[in-house]
Amino acid sequence: MSETTARHQLPYIMPNQAQSHVTHNEALRRLDAMVHISVASRSLPAPPPGPAAGEAYLVPEAGASGAFAGHEEELATFQDGTWFFVRPGPGWVVHVEDEALLLVHLVDGWKAFVSADTMLAETLGINTMADETNRFALKSDAALFSHAAETGGSGDMRLKLNRQTSSSTASLLFQSAWSGRAEMGLAGDDKWRLKVSADGGSWADALIVDGSTGRVGVGIAAPTALLDVGGTVRMGNYTQAALPDPVASGSGAMACVVDAAAGPVAAFSDGATWHALPKTGFERIHARISPGTLTPLVSDQAKLDFTTVHANQGGGWNTATSSFTAPRPGIYQINATVRYDSLPQGGHTRLFVARNGNEEAWQLGHVVVGDAASNDFQSLTICSALDLAQGDVVTIHGGHAAGGGNLHQESQVSICLLA
Repeated sequence: MSETTARHQLPYIMPNQAQSHVTHNEALRRLDAMVHISVASRSLPAPPPGPAAGEAYLVPEAGASGAFAGHEEELATFQDGTWFFVRPGPGWVVHVEDEALLLVHLVDGWKAFVSADTMLAETLGINTMADETNRFALKSDAALFSHAAETGGSGDMRLKLNRQTSSSTASLLFQSAWSGRAEMGLAGDDKWRLKVSADGGSWADALIVDGSTGRVGVGIAAPTALLDVGGTVRMGNYTQAALPDPVASGSGAMACVVDAAAGPVAAFSDGATWHALPKTGFERIHARISPGTLTPLVSDQAKLDFTTVHANQGGGWNTATSSFTAPRPGIYQINATVRYDSLPQGGHTRLFVARNGNEEAWQLGHVVVGDAASNDFQSLTICSALDLAQGDVVTIHGGHAAGGGNLHQESQVSICLLA
């Protein structure tokens, strides 16, 4: 039979033992030192002068001297005029009075567990193990951080991530099967970043916010505008009937209208209504008389036919009718140059622009008149700017007042949307 208990080595009173009170008192001393342990300090390497009965200390793990020498990390209690030492076992908990700190004894020594003032713990694992790298670890389907207004708090809730220097990292990392897929925060500088990865190894900056200017870069490392995009931008697609409320969308909102007359067009809201953005310069028309062709002139009002098309961007030119239909409202520049051949003597020649079959006003520069013909050919040029509504039809007219002559193959017309 053992003479002491297995766990705390408390001495048994043996059969027929003389002076059994000595053994009993030793066990009581050990119990007094070990139960509800509280020590004055853990920082004294040697016993203090004039200790009181029952005064207790944790001997430091190094540098012990005097009566404490050789008892590193043991519990020292002053009992019956002498120092009584107990070596702790795994799981023992002690309260350190001068630090208001709870310590737990592990296989590698005493470790801070909980501070009464700050609830300090070196590691904390909830439903999982924490370690030296991940000092706080939580394994759960959800976690909640809530304000504490009902207990005197401000009603705010802030999660603070503090790094040492601007070259350090303070970020939130999102993983799949322990492999990074997205990260946001400060990484190596003072720019806020959102990074993504397909494999956890190669990362791409999706969004960067400059810390000094507030400028946002999408695919741009150093944004130079309030929003700097390193690529194309796609707006939401809507039919005209399905466009959102322009008032609710607000001034400056943009959308793509997919069923406009001349194809998809960008539109913006002024806060009250939607407006199509003109495709400035997109409608470019260039047509001429077919090579080798002399078209007879019947009067100075005749519609001139330009049937060989070199450019028809926007699709506004109709070769069958030699006419242009405005695909969208705007200011269009219309240039026409004609050569009349084999003209009769006398009379005058004309060249003018007609909108929807009506001759445009002389004083606006949409008509030119040639001198009385004195030879067999004459060239006229007109340069006109018309404010056209969507669907307006433009044709070019001209000829000789008395009829006769031909339209030469060098004749041509060009139309371009200005604004």
